[in-house]
Amino acid sequence: MRGQGRMILAHLCDEPKGLKTGMCMALVFLPFAIANALTAKINNGTPLADELLVILLYCATSVGLYMHLAISVCHEIKDALGIYCFRIARKEA
Repeated sequence: MRGQGRMILAHLCDEPKGLKTGMCMALVFLPFAIANALTAKINNGTPLADELLVILLYCATSVGLYMHLAISVCHEIKDALGIYCFRIARKEA
């Protein structure tokens, strides 16, 4: 998503360098998950942290990062187009 999404948004927003997104932050849990699995192998099946907890933290982090990406995309597009997003104005009579 990172490369394709940034290219599409850069094209839509006329940004030559692309947008700055942190979707690679989801990989922060990867070394911890590997260390947790290796520790379980060394300690006769006892991991550092419960695997369910690791999975839930990873899912929560991924959802948070994706929501941050979606909101930042909306802000980038509205700023590039000069419009208001998610605002309902009263009609003049």
